[in-house]
Amino acid sequence: YVADTGNNRIQEFDTDGVFITQWGTYGTGEGQFRAPRGISVDASGNVYVADEVNDRIQKFIPMPEIGKVVVSGPASMKKGRQATWKVRVTNTGDGTATGVKLKVTGRGINAGLPIGSIPEEKSKTAKVSIKPNKTGKIKTTFKVKSKNAGTMTVEKSIVVKPRQ
Repeated sequence: YVADTGNNRIQEFDTDGVFITQWGTYGTGEGQFRAPRGISVDASGNVYVADEVNDRIQKFIPMPEIGKVVVSGPASMKKGRQATWKVRVTNTGDGTATGVKLKVTGRGINAGLPIGSIPEEKSKTAKVSIKPNKTGKIKTTFKVKSKNAGTMTVEKSIVVKPRQ
């Protein structure tokens, strides 16, 4: 992080010096600065900015976000037979997504599993096995929920054929 005092903003760069983002304008409101001077980052990724002329320290909290969920698996299967689906979850935010869980539901389908934590700008792939007990075209819902990064749902139709 760089305190750009003359432009009243904070700039973020990666470890190779590549620009990531910036925030701040001149003023006295939240997220505004009048001569930002010092920056500190704690173990949780919170950014603290010493705003000299406004005589304050502002705290900026990283915001994780479940921004993308990709589901892949068979389009059809046999009733009572198990099939495995891959669910790739991407955290597009700037903080670690915690307590991430997957729940799969549909007519005759009910499964779930914990995914855990996903660091910022990273993905995790989970494999979930489902075993439908109904036949026909079933609308299946794959719901990913996080304690701090929101929820995203993907729906897929699965054709479940009678077992012979």
